[in-house]
Order: sequence, then C-alpha cells, then structure tokens
Amino acid sequence: MTFDEAVEHFENDFEFHVDKYTVVEILEDLRKEYAPTVEMTKEQYHSFKLWKYHTAGWNMTNCAEWARDEKMTATNAMQVWLHPDDIKVVDE
Repeated sequence: MTFDEAVEHFENDFEFHVDKYTVVEILEDLRKEYAPTVEMTKEQYHSFKLWKYHTAGWNMTNCAEWARDEKMTATNAMQVWLHPDDIKVVDE
C-alpha cells in the first residue's frame, strides 16, 4: 500500500466509520513497506555502530561490502544507515 492509497482509503471511509484497527492495519502495512525492522545480532549491531560512525566517505560500495561481511543484505544495511531506529537487536 502506498501513502496515496492510504489517504484514499481514509477519505473514502471517513464518511462512514473507520475503527482504530483499520488505521493501525494501514499504518503497519506502510511501515513494513517503507521502514521495515532490520534484525541484527548484538555483534552485528556493535559492528554497525563502529562502521557507521567511523567510516569517512560512506558510499554504496562500502555499504555493500560491510553488509556482505556481516551476512546481511545491502538493502538492509542502507535502510539502517538512514534509519537506525529500525534496528531490532536479537539473540543469535
């Protein structure tokens, strides 16, 4: 679902009744699409913090290399670079 689709959904349903569960469901769909949670182990998270805050001249190439070394996708590495709040630290 896109943001435009969400707006259209709200505009169409507000004539009637939109319950909070519908709103939450739409927001969760948007979050999954545009700001998914990226799970990392404690070791990956520590490595990420060192990499992010001590890498001068960050670019997509060194992002992809770091992601490969940490066994994660480059897409997830770029996502957490831009939005570190999307990181969820999990046990191995």
